[in-house]
Amino acid sequence: MIDKKRLQEEQPVAWQTLSHALKTQTLSHAYLFYGPHNPIKNQMALLLAQSRVCPNCDEDGFACQECSACQQIAHEQNPDFYWLRPNGLYSGKPLTRKQIEAKWKQKDEEVEPVVSLSQLKSWSIGKQDILNIQQAFQTNSIGYVNQQTYIIEQYDKANAYASNSLLKFLEEPRENLMGILVVDELSNVLPTIVSRCQLIPFRMASMESRKEELRALIGDEELVSVFAYSGYDLLSSQKLMEGEAAFEILDASVQYWKERSKHIGIYHLQTQVFSKNAQLSRMGIEFFFHCLLYHLEMENKLDLMHLDLRMILLEGLDACRYPLDPALLLDRVCMQIRKRTLQG
Repeated sequence: MIDKKRLQEEQPVAWQTLSHALKTQTLSHAYLFYGPHNPIKNQMALLLAQSRVCPNCDEDGFACQECSACQQIAHEQNPDFYWLRPNGLYSGKPLTRKQIEAKWKQKDEEVEPVVSLSQLKSWSIGKQDILNIQQAFQTNSIGYVNQQTYIIEQYDKANAYASNSLLKFLEEPRENLMGILVVDELSNVLPTIVSRCQLIPFRMASMESRKEELRALIGDEELVSVFAYSGYDLLSSQKLMEGEAAFEILDASVQYWKERSKHIGIYHLQTQVFSKNAQLSRMGIEFFFHCLLYHLEMENKLDLMHLDLRMILLEGLDACRYPLDPALLLDRVCMQIRKRTLQG
């Protein structure tokens, strides 16, 4: 069930624009939802598709989400609804800490939590995908109210052949057929496609939206909170977990934060955590700094020492972008933290 109240609060421009079009029955034949990666774009697309067939829309024109027409759209069982998207980033229920660690250590062959990152990156929209959509709507509608809708997620990953096919489709809009393109990078969409769609801008995802998306993959609330606070989305979280022992780094950050005024804190990092890798990963170091920032935020203090610690960590994160030796960077930041903590 989509939280319409949160959607309205977080995306007021999109909400008001689409609400007006629904209430005045002036919907466009094609929409382009764009903006920073945000799961709410897909939720709004689904809600809009439901709103076209729902007989019990609310005062803003949006679907009730509970009637049989809405449920058929939600479960993709309506022949007048087509949703093109990648196969998803996980299978089954959200993964527990035990499952994630088992997969990372490759000790449990039965765990299949996510498609590989290489598979995910290789997913793209081709000409045949667009032809499949066209063929799906060749026959007359047999749904409830003669309203046909297709949603294409990540359309910014469409190749040139797909874009040319869609362009022909958009140039001759059919009555009662509406398309919704969902993109993160508007610059990757052909200008001719953009010009034939009504643009609906979306804001960056809120903390709660990021958490909601991550909970579908990760069944550990602490790791979800750290990822969400640090700005990791589903893809970047998956990338980190595929390359690093995320829970081990998180545990190390907790222990280090308690011992940050002692030299033993740095010693533990060097000998028991990061020493396992011959060459420290910038990605792992960056996540460690994010964990420390999270612990700092949870202390909820605004004195000078905590502000200085925050600045040290932010400078450390910035340094991760440059070709510095990760081991030396970790030592430098930890020594700065220890020095500032002792002064405080």
